[in-house]
Parts: sequence; structure tokens; C-alpha cells
Amino acid sequence: MAVGLLHKIRRVKAMARQDGLLRTARAVWYRLRNGQKAPWQQIDVFQHYAFAWPADIAALPGKGGAGTLLWFIPDFNLGSGGHLNIFRTIWHLEQMGYQSTIVIGNPRDHHDAALARTAIREHFFPLQAQVHIGLEGLPPCEFAVATGWDTAYTVRAFGGAAHKLYFVQDYEPHFYPVGTEHVLAENTYRFGFFAITAGDWLAGKLASDYGMRTH
Repeated sequence: MAVGLLHKIRRVKAMARQDGLLRTARAVWYRLRNGQKAPWQQIDVFQHYAFAWPADIAALPGKGGAGTLLWFIPDFNLGSGGHLNIFRTIWHLEQMGYQSTIVIGNPRDHHDAALARTAIREHFFPLQAQVHIGLEGLPPCEFAVATGWDTAYTVRAFGGAAHKLYFVQDYEPHFYPVGTEHVLAENTYRFGFFAITAGDWLAGKLASDYGMRTH
């Protein structure tokens, strides 16, 4: 019973980090009210996991300038703690002279780059970073940064970066029971990225269990 409760807590934490508190609260409320998950929908499994298929994502011609970063993020909602940490880090890097572009490769709520940038500036941090929607026409960069296990597959496929980083805030396989998502999440720690982690425990685990270079 304790294991099941712990798994549910991890799932709620993962939902809140990715989808924001409002959407997570609605999902929990629906489950409590109806005693079941949200209505079942048939999905195309191959399309659902298409991001994990080996594929090359080309950048525009040229070489990325020194201090340029592409941050590949899941689409965001207001109140997302994980996104707050990402945008805070981008803001601090901007104060040090780094130039960032935020890439929403799989948009759900934001399909207009200008509106997405305005939302970030108004509700998170007043970033100078530009926002790019989709994976076409990406500029080359010095650093490509994955910010979650699903975006790590995109960064692995992206050919326009001199270096690839992994901004790791949680040990994400713990958010899932043993199955497809658990395995896909764990595999990303074997991609050879340099990890920037949220704390010493996570840095030590990724280094000892997966041989990652961590900071």
C-alpha cells in the first residue's frame, strides 16, 4: 500500500512539474469525483512515441556562436515549478552574457511563438530569449539543452549543437511504474550528455549508475 501511495505522489509531482498546478488539480479532482481516470481515448501508439524514434533534426546552415543555447522544453502552463526553474536559469545565464532560444518542439497550448514569449515574460521571468515553435528551421548553437526525458530524444537527434547538456531536476523513471515510459526515461541517461543536476544526490546517482558527467 505504501509503495502504491508513493507512486501516486510521484505521478502527481510529475504532472504538476510538467502541466502546472491548475491542470493537475483538475485531473485529481476529476479522479476523486468520478472514482476513475479521465475518459479513455484511443491513441496512435506509434505517433505517441514518435519522439523516441531515431531521426536527424537538421539546423540552419552555419555554426552556432559562442555562448548560444537552445533549450528544448515541454510546453508549459502557468504555475509549473519545473519550468520556473528552467526560466530562472536562463535568466541568470542572460545576466552572464549567454544568449538562449527556447524551443517548444511539441506544442500543446502555445502555437504562436510571440504569445508564448509574452506569457513567459509576464508570468515567469522577463527573458530576452526568443521562442521557437516546432523543430523546423532551428538555428545552430554551442549548447543544446534537454530539460526532460522526452526532450532528451529530440536533443539527441539535433545535429546543430557543438555540445549537448541535460538539465535534470528529478530522477524521472521514478515517476512511472516499470513499463514503456520508465524505460524510455532511464535510457536518456545513457545518451552521453553532460548533466546539470538539482542537487548532489542526483548528480551522484547519474554518475555512479550511468557514468554521466555531472555538475
